[in-house]
This record gives sequence, C-alpha cells and structure tokens, in this order.
Amino acid sequence: MWPPLLERAPMDSVLILKMEKQHERIAELHRRAADSAAGFVRAADTGSRADLADTLTELVAALGNTCTTKRCTSFRWSSRC
Repeated sequence: MWPPLLERAPMDSVLILKMEKQHERIAELHRRAADSAAGFVRAADTGSRADLADTLTELVAALGNTCTTKRCTSFRWSSRC
C-alpha cells in the first residue's frame, strides 16, 4: 500500500512514511496484545496480567498518537479509559 501512495503523492512523503511507521507499530502491538492475552488466559497470574496491561497501555497510546484531526479527536475512545 505504501509504495503506490508515495508514487501518487510524493509531495506528502513525510506524512506517508509517518503513517507507515504508525501502522507497523500498531500491528506489532496488536500481535503482542494477542500473545499477552493468550498468556493471561493460560496462566491468569499477576505477571501475565501485568504484561497484558502494559501492552494494552502501549497500544492505546499508539492509537491515540495516530488520531490528530478534530473529528478523530472527538471520537478518541482512549480518552475515556
């Protein structure tokens, strides 16, 4: 998806590259959250709970950092957590 965007809008390359990095970070955190959730289901102990909570906290922060427009900010669900 990113190479065609860069080809079509080279004047926005800085923004496109930033979005690509944000998507990569969110995808990684989503994978970690799924793994942490599975670990918590198996163990249900304080260590696995803390791991899941830390990962979800990072994910919420990453999602919040991608939301910068006024419309998006007004619907930011992480502000209610």
